[in-house]
This record gives sequence, structure tokens and C-alpha cells, in this order.
Amino acid sequence: MRLVALFFSLVMLGSVAAAEKGQVIGAASYSMPDWFKPLFGDIQIDAEEADDVGKHLILFMHLKNCPYCAKMLDENFRDGPTKDRIERDFDVVGINIEGNIEVAFNEDMVLEERELADRLNVRSTPSILFINGANELVLRVDGYRSNGAFEKVLDFVSGRHYESQSFDDYLAARNDAPDWEFPSRPEFTDSADLAAFSEGPMAILFESPTCAVDCQATYDTLLEDPTIAPLTGLMPIVRLNMMSEESIKGFDGADTTPKALAKSLGAVHAPSWALMIDGEVHRVIGSRLVAFHFGGSFGYLAERGYEKFESRADYRNHRQAQLIDAGFDIDYRIK
Repeated sequence: MRLVALFFSLVMLGSVAAAEKGQVIGAASYSMPDWFKPLFGDIQIDAEEADDVGKHLILFMHLKNCPYCAKMLDENFRDGPTKDRIERDFDVVGINIEGNIEVAFNEDMVLEERELADRLNVRSTPSILFINGANELVLRVDGYRSNGAFEKVLDFVSGRHYESQSFDDYLAARNDAPDWEFPSRPEFTDSADLAAFSEGPMAILFESPTCAVDCQATYDTLLEDPTIAPLTGLMPIVRLNMMSEESIKGFDGADTTPKALAKSLGAVHAPSWALMIDGEVHRVIGSRLVAFHFGGSFGYLAERGYEKFESRADYRNHRQAQLIDAGFDIDYRIK
């Protein structure tokens, strides 16, 4: 019934948005910046060469026509305030997750690019891997990051803070000036007792006091989106300050804190969405997504698509057809 109700709400919205069917738009073609190192196939040698000149190695794992890859490259690697420091402090090698160039990741792992991506469980792009001189993975960032968020990543790696602390502990210790006041929203359920949501689907939105740019973008591009808004009333959304050490009840009824809960769920970046089913984590989204991609995951829980479809991909394809029929464009451009 919920799926049917949402369909009719989309049809009504679509009649206002457009009289014709929607389209799929916004796929982005791109190329690697000229200053990237070519992929010769031996990551250990690349890591050692970077270390010899005081740098780390970045593996930029990408996919053809990926809008997140294109925007990440344009804003951080090709232009923008972080471009010069990346070129100074890092060597960068691009790896196509559908490519067939043979790559020696280490002595025990010699695979084609696409096989390597599968072995590393790359499920979203870009996936950015930071490698030290010993050919060890010291940090991985999946998905698009704004300049400000990515600069914190660069600080963590280039400063070798990974040698003494985790990335989430590093972020907590930075003492950046607060710029976010956690504005109230009608979509949020105010609760310090997550045990009340241990049955069925729900979402936790983790924010931090220093996430103004990216947290506001979440409100503007997701919660305000006419294709997402009908979904937000279908399951509880609890917002938590992921830096807070105030006492709350976890899904099992035990005492915990938002900070400890975020860490246990793997929510590192702010904002992050933890999508939960029966008190168990289904997926954590820590990167900025366009409304269609976000809706494919959020709606899969909110509409209980996991009870109706064999996979999230089947639900997403069904939802895409509904949106297009209702006159909405599937827009892959990041705003």
C-alpha cells in the first residue's frame, strides 16, 4: 500500500512538474588530469617512488560517465583550493574499475583493474585510496567530497596522523570552529532511545557542529527534493550529533553515546546516513548523493522495498520508471 500511495503522490507532483515523461540527464564524461601518473601496473613501485620524495600515493578508482568522479576531479584535482597541495604532497594514479589493465597491487594480488575493484569491494565511485611508502592502505574515502571535507582527509594523510589515531578520532580532536546549529526539521523524530526503533526500518542522520556546507546541502538537495520528501514520512528519522558524548539508549537498550554509535556503525564523515532494519545496519551513506541515488537506498527501506523486491537494484529500477512516468528527470548532476 505504501508503494502505491507514493506512486500516486509522485503522479500528482509530476502533473505539476511536467506534462511529459522525464528523462535521464547529467551523465558526465571526463578524463584524468595531465599531471596524474600513468598506470604502469605496479602499485608497490608507485608507492615507493612517492615515498622517496616525501609523498603518499593516491589511487583514484573511477567509472566511465560517473558524475561524482567528474565533479571530484574538477573541484579538487583539476582546479580549486586543494589542487596545488595534492600535486605537491601526493602522486595520483587513476584506475578504471571496469578496465582490463593488469595491476600488481602487492606481491599476492595481481589482477586486472576490474578484478581489483571487485576484490577491494568498490561499490561506489570515486573510491580514493591513500597508500604509504610501505604500500599500506592508510585511508579510504568512497564517493564525492566537497573541498572542505576533502581537505581534512588530505591533512590527516599528509600529516601522517594515521600513525597514531583513527580518522574519526582525528576529526573529533581538530577543534574546528563550530558552524552548524542543527536546525529543526519536521522530518526528524526527537528521541534518545533507539530501542524504540528496533523493529522495522528507520534512519539515523549523523551531523556534526562543523558540517555547515555539506549538512545544508543535504537539506537543500535531498530533504527538499520533491521526489524524496514523500519518502521521509514513511519511517522515523533520528538526527544525532556524531561528536556528542551525551548518554542515549542503543538499539539493544544499553547505554551508549552518539559518538560511540557512529563509530560502531562506520559513520565517519558528517553528514552520514545510517539506514537500519530491525536495529541492524543495512547501509551507511557518508558521501553526497544526487536525489535519485539517495532515494534508491532510502526508499528501499522507507517503502519496505526489501520485502517486495529481490534486490535494491530491482527497487531502484522500478522507482526510476515511476519517476520518469510521473514527469521527473533522473538528474545525475551534483548541486
